[in-house]
Amino acid sequence: MTAEVAVLNKLAVALAADSKVTIGRGAGGKTYDTVNKLFRLSKLEPVGIMIYGNAEFMGFPWETIIKQYRARLGARSMATVREYAEDFLEFTGNVLPISATDCLDYIRFLWRLEIQSIENEIQNDFLEKLRNDEKIDMISIVREITANYAGYFDSTPVIDSFEIYSSDNFEKRYGYQIEKCIQENLNQDVDDQSYSAIRHGLLQFTGRQAFSSLQSGLVVAGFGRDEFFPSLHHYRIDGKLSEGIRLISEHDIDTGRSDHVGEILPLAQTDMVNRFVNGIDDSIRERLRGIFRTELLDLAKSILVANSAPQDEDSIARAAERASEAIAQHLDKAMHKARQFENENFAGPMKSMVGLLPKEELANLAESLVNLTSLQRRVSWETESVGGPVDVAVISKGDGFIWIRRKHYFDAALNPTFNTTYLRDTMSKTGEESDEH
Repeated sequence: MTAEVAVLNKLAVALAADSKVTIGRGAGGKTYDTVNKLFRLSKLEPVGIMIYGNAEFMGFPWETIIKQYRARLGARSMATVREYAEDFLEFTGNVLPISATDCLDYIRFLWRLEIQSIENEIQNDFLEKLRNDEKIDMISIVREITANYAGYFDSTPVIDSFEIYSSDNFEKRYGYQIEKCIQENLNQDVDDQSYSAIRHGLLQFTGRQAFSSLQSGLVVAGFGRDEFFPSLHHYRIDGKLSEGIRLISEHDIDTGRSDHVGEILPLAQTDMVNRFVNGIDDSIRERLRGIFRTELLDLAKSILVANSAPQDEDSIARAAERASEAIAQHLDKAMHKARQFENENFAGPMKSMVGLLPKEELANLAESLVNLTSLQRRVSWETESVGGPVDVAVISKGDGFIWIRRKHYFDAALNPTFNTTYLRDTMSKTGEESDEH
């Protein structure tokens, strides 16, 4: 796992990333504190990139992809950071040697994961009913779970990079392969109705924003040639099909002359940074919402029972349902007011101060927020999934990409040729040298 932070104001953007990686799962899992997650995207221009999540894309390490793109980019510059991001994604999707067979193997793997998830849910529902001595009807259990799965993705947005998407297109391309995958991997007996539901769900899953454990996060930030203020573009990416990359654009942050507020963007493991910035994180907020809803509904039922005739159970049930709807509406209003309070008293003032910070303080803040997450994992019973040296870079228009803190896997004194070869492909065009890797 990972903790990364981007901090922006008009002057610069600071990027910070930890170095922890976990290989394997459970008791056999290993962790190492040596992974690079923050890179220059250009050897010459003020643009950086961070990665989190899966360290590979379709079997290619992200570090290799980034450095191959950087070599291909050479001395070229682009007008905006968005152009750099889109060019990098185009390289990832269309230049890497990924075959149609690779794409099909990838989506088959995701389908198998989805089928396993459905079977696990069926098994868990069965065991829950068994523990509670409830009547067990396997056909009904399977039908309910598969029907929910079939409808889950219908309202999910289509993947951004699939410009032309329709169920008919995907049916023609993937229908037979989905049926084959179900037949080979589904161990649960299902009737025709449940089979059709699974098939429909897998078809919708393929072209919509429903990503797997294979996904990676990408953050491209800095300055384009024509930009006087920093910008940032954040994507989640989950493999490639013939139609294109399975991609979601998460955040687009553009600072400007009229913008006096800084931005703090936590990535990957965000809970501690959100607590620091907002005074509360999303999981606590949603837990409180659930507690309030349950308690208010119980209170409403108690009042209804106290004011109704004993035999009027149907009226109580109808009134309780109406009360539940009203409670949900009022909770929405209350949570909105709470978010306004958070912004006015916590996040808002902090971001205003971030908007005034010099470059050095942007770097200190980004590094401190990553270390805060690392410290919390270290002193709690949670898996210590964040740690190791924190790499920190500051990108500004005038100074370019500057490493504030950077770990090395080699001793620079023992590798004197490295610095001279770093700009080998671009020195003839720029006449510059570098002492950075």
